[in-house]
Amino acid sequence: MATGVYGGDGGAVGDGAAALAAIGEWSVSVKGEPGAIVDSATVKATTRASGPKSWTGRYRANGGIPYPLLFPVFGFVGSIDGVNGLTGSAVFDSIKIDWDIAGGKPLSHEVAFTGNGALSMGAAVAVDAAVQAAQSSQIAVPVNLATPDDPTSGQTWIPLPQILTMSLEFKRANTQYFDSSSLPWKGTKAGPLDCSLSIKLHPDSVLATTALSALPQPNDVMGVQMFVDDTLYYELNWMMFSDLTDVLVNRATQEAVAATLNAAMCGIYLIGGTDVSGSLAGPATVPIDIWSVPVPVPP
Repeated sequence: MATGVYGGDGGAVGDGAAALAAIGEWSVSVKGEPGAIVDSATVKATTRASGPKSWTGRYRANGGIPYPLLFPVFGFVGSIDGVNGLTGSAVFDSIKIDWDIAGGKPLSHEVAFTGNGALSMGAAVAVDAAVQAAQSSQIAVPVNLATPDDPTSGQTWIPLPQILTMSLEFKRANTQYFDSSSLPWKGTKAGPLDCSLSIKLHPDSVLATTALSALPQPNDVMGVQMFVDDTLYYELNWMMFSDLTDVLVNRATQEAVAATLNAAMCGIYLIGGTDVSGSLAGPATVPIDIWSVPVPVPP
């Protein structure tokens, strides 16, 4: 009997009928949780009863604007060869965007998700969305910072120079459930939204405004803009800086001193004696509202 194997050259990912562009790879893992039994009727051995099933997945793609942008529920289509593969309803767990300016690499992003119900194996038609050029990380002003103010009235943005690498991650603390109406597959309920960032840079030795002592310090709260090109950006109101790490001074190599800033979402902040709700916006000519996207109830 002739046999064969699949190659990865036909792989693609879709959100239902909508194809996703520039997919580098995708993967899915399926898990069963059978219940083990040992009793007087198992003849000194172990037997098992079927239990709940669940699945998780991820895909990596090029570009700095994931589609769909943090919409909690989507119809995963993972095609192996354009015809066969896996399909199922899923909930986004995280979306992480990476910039590597120092390494000269293009922007990329990785998406992780958890299945919401059954995973089907068989027909899975998906093709790449379009021809797409690489999206460079070489952006003149990759990051702006601002002292928190009412986002609707505008904030004063100041560039943060000498960026080496940076990453931005949106995530939801999703929970799984299993009951008599969902069996044999676990369902997933979308949880609260959070985001975090990391920025590695060279502290400025000339400008006092961006010297090591002037960088955001632990517990500082600031607005942050992270650009995917010269005009489009993620705007995060607000982020609380938690760590200033890896301040490396290497006398042996005399390389440029570097440091890493880390921050996480601080969505409500006291401004002028008033608690003000912030905002999270994604890059588009009309900024995409990330925070207020409705979270549908999983079926």
